[in-house]
Amino acid sequence: MKYYKNSVFSGARWTSVGNLAGQLIKFIVSIILARLLSPNDFGLLAMALVVMNFLDVFKTLGTRTALIQKKEISDELLSSVFIFNGLMGLLIFFGLFFFSPVISWLYREPRVSQIIGVMGFIFLITSFDAVPLALLNRQMRFRTIVGVELFGSIIYGLVAISLAFAGWKVWALVFGNMARSFVNTILSFIFSKWRPKLFFKWSEINSIRRFSSFLTLDQILRYFVQNSDNFIIGRFLGSVSLGYYDLAYRLFRYPISSISGSLRRVLLPAFSKKQDENNILCNQFIRACNSISLITFPLMIGICVLAGPFVNVILGQKWEASIPLIMILSPAGTLFSISAVTGIIYTTKGRTDLLFYWNLISNTIIILSFIVGLNWGVIGVASAYAISSLLIAYPSFAIPFRLINLSVNKFFKSLRPYFGSSVFMGLVLIGCRLFLEKVGFSSMIVLIICTTMGTITYTFTILIIRPPALQDLRKMLFMNSK
Repeated sequence: MKYYKNSVFSGARWTSVGNLAGQLIKFIVSIILARLLSPNDFGLLAMALVVMNFLDVFKTLGTRTALIQKKEISDELLSSVFIFNGLMGLLIFFGLFFFSPVISWLYREPRVSQIIGVMGFIFLITSFDAVPLALLNRQMRFRTIVGVELFGSIIYGLVAISLAFAGWKVWALVFGNMARSFVNTILSFIFSKWRPKLFFKWSEINSIRRFSSFLTLDQILRYFVQNSDNFIIGRFLGSVSLGYYDLAYRLFRYPISSISGSLRRVLLPAFSKKQDENNILCNQFIRACNSISLITFPLMIGICVLAGPFVNVILGQKWEASIPLIMILSPAGTLFSISAVTGIIYTTKGRTDLLFYWNLISNTIIILSFIVGLNWGVIGVASAYAISSLLIAYPSFAIPFRLINLSVNKFFKSLRPYFGSSVFMGLVLIGCRLFLEKVGFSSMIVLIICTTMGTITYTFTILIIRPPALQDLRKMLFMNSK
């Protein structure tokens, strides 16, 4: 048990630090690229990514997660999955090549066809990394995984920024993504030390078919809820509006991806080892969500209050239209940050079928809300996203909690210290910003002073309350590496 806990804390530490560093790199690169490129360039890439993200679901068909969750795996299964994924990547590549003109017609934007045709090579590259990455995750070698991803992010930044300086416009983003995919795939093979055999047996694929099939169906649904807003905005409001929305969406998702994504990656292999012990799962899930809330709650509220000064100082006036979008989406990020990890419960328990059925209902509600929100433009779509997510929040937690006998009331009660401290910090920030702006300080001074004041206020409040996540954070940071 002690080794299990230490592995979880060590994994959480490496993935948190790595994701934080990775998101910081992406953030800095995004700021530089936002200065060098136009909203139209980001909008064109976002249009292409709507299609690319959808087809990415079919690249592995859930086999990577199945390899992590499965208690025992054989080399025959690994080689069969490797060949299967390679064939899927090849099929998707040729499909993109032939059908990209149709996608351009749907968008009424001919440049999207060329972008998608070139980015199709990414599927040929990344279809082969599922098995080595799954093995690294099973072995909880998160320090290695983090190193690979950080190096890939650095390569992306170097390539994209260099090409942007050279005037390549949207192609700077395209080739930056291709370079990162190539580097990540090569390094995952090098560090996993696994080599495929020329072996394929369909019965090996069938052994994980039910689990991976429902997981794939759920990923398809999640694709629609995560990308239908991009498609709707791009199709009916144009690439410029989509560029503003895409930037706001990515800014509010950065902290969630960094913190929630870190623990989600650790929890899957850790929970899978204890999948029959509900008491341990309940305790670890609450502690994980508390740790997420400790960081993401104040970040989301802070981003909401300081959206105006942040955009004016960091991004420039050409991005001012994204300010109301950031203010709408960031408060909803407090909810997204903890709901993002509930899927681990379904996966751990092997109930990807239940995950699919619930998301079929919830995602339908969200997509319909996008269509309704379109009547009020891009702000209406963002508002619809936030409101519909709030309406389905309770069942989103209650359904998976039944699988591990966890009370919804107990869970939300554990979040009170973090939510209350964040709200108090937000009120202080509002007062501080209004006062400084009334006096006549510049946006840069307002941003610096308010950020400092918010950090001090929240830190002081948390140190007084001393919630459980504070102790877990100390263990994660200062425990000896294993």
